[in-house]
Amino acid sequence: MNRTLHILSKLVFCLLVGYLLSSCSSVSHLTEMARAEVSVHSDSFKILIPRKKDSRVLLFEAGTTGYAKNVRYGYFQEALKSVRKRSGNPSDLSLERMNSYRVHTYEVLSSLLVDNGREGLVTVKIDYYSIDTGIIKTVIDRQKWWFGDTTQTWYLEHFFLAD
Repeated sequence: MNRTLHILSKLVFCLLVGYLLSSCSSVSHLTEMARAEVSVHSDSFKILIPRKKDSRVLLFEAGTTGYAKNVRYGYFQEALKSVRKRSGNPSDLSLERMNSYRVHTYEVLSSLLVDNGREGLVTVKIDYYSIDTGIIKTVIDRQKWWFGDTTQTWYLEHFFLAD
C-alpha cells in the first residue's frame, strides 16, 4: 500500500512538472508569435517594441555601474575620477582619509535621468565602516550626476565620504 502511494505521488509530481513546463513553453511560443505579428503587420504597434538605447543612457549606466564597483571594492582613487563639480574642478578629497574606510554594501535604490538625459539622479544605500573602529554606518546617498558635453562623460557632483 505504501509503495503504491509512493509511486502514485511520484507520478502526480511528474505530471504536474510536465504540465507546468508545457504551459511555460506555450506562453513563450505565444509571446514570440505576438512579437512577429506586431513587427510585421502594423507600424502603429512599433512603439511597443523596445528601441535601441541612447548613447548617453548607455554611458550613464556604464559610468554609474563602474563607480559603484570602484566604491564597493575600495578603489577610491578610481572612483574619484568620476567625481567633479560642475565648475570643472576635480574633487580635492584626501585619498588617505578615504582609504581608512571600507564599504560593506552598496545598494542602488533608484536611478533616473532628467533634463532630457543631461542629468542623472541615483539614490544609493551605503553601509560602510572605519577600519579603526569597525562600526558600520549607513548613509542614503542622493547622487547628482551631470553629463560633460566636451568629454562625453558622466560626473558625480559629490562623494559620499565628503563631510
